[in-house]
Amino acid sequence: MDGVAGGAPEMEEPPKEDVPLHDEFLLCGGIVTHVLKCGPWSDLFNTEDPKAPKLLILIIPGNPGIPAFYAEFLKALYLSLEKRYPVWAISHAGHISAPSGARVREESPEDPSSKTPDDAFGLEGQVEHKLAFLRKCVPSSLRLVIISHSVGSYILLEMMKRGPQLPVGSTPRGRDAPGWPVSEGPWALCLGKGGGPRPPAPGVGRAACGGSELG
Repeated sequence: MDGVAGGAPEMEEPPKEDVPLHDEFLLCGGIVTHVLKCGPWSDLFNTEDPKAPKLLILIIPGNPGIPAFYAEFLKALYLSLEKRYPVWAISHAGHISAPSGARVREESPEDPSSKTPDDAFGLEGQVEHKLAFLRKCVPSSLRLVIISHSVGSYILLEMMKRGPQLPVGSTPRGRDAPGWPVSEGPWALCLGKGGGPRPPAPGVGRAACGGSELG
């Protein structure tokens, strides 16, 4: 019988839901940066939008630091959170180049974050690159959940040390990880557990997030 295997009719796959996913290229610390954005929001500083989100989920990748690697994860996370929050992934400095013809958003030379760090493409530079992005593109009033992968977890821990002006909150599950430096504030933090009380070495961390922070 056509369309029958072992007496059971063939099951059609449900249509895949169209998820808004778009690329943005900008200069951050003088370095071309790729931000892959999931959701209809592109400018989080647009407070006139009545549907403007109150929270952003940002992914700091592992090597090779290419946001497209996380595209399916971004979409799955966005859908699982009922399309309420933007989910972004940022590239590592120097790991991508803008495609030919792509628009690259410039930065003001008067912006302190536009200065390229000395170790622009090393670990030190990657930390400063992510801090510059937060200062430039994420309103400080917005709640922020950061998910880090592999070496991204190391970068995130260093960001916490070097950006004390960025208030950091904690997730309930994050409190289960002993030894993490956390403080209360409007920004939430997702840290990868390294299997012990010490911060994980590069390549060890996995993301863990407390769902109640997403309310």
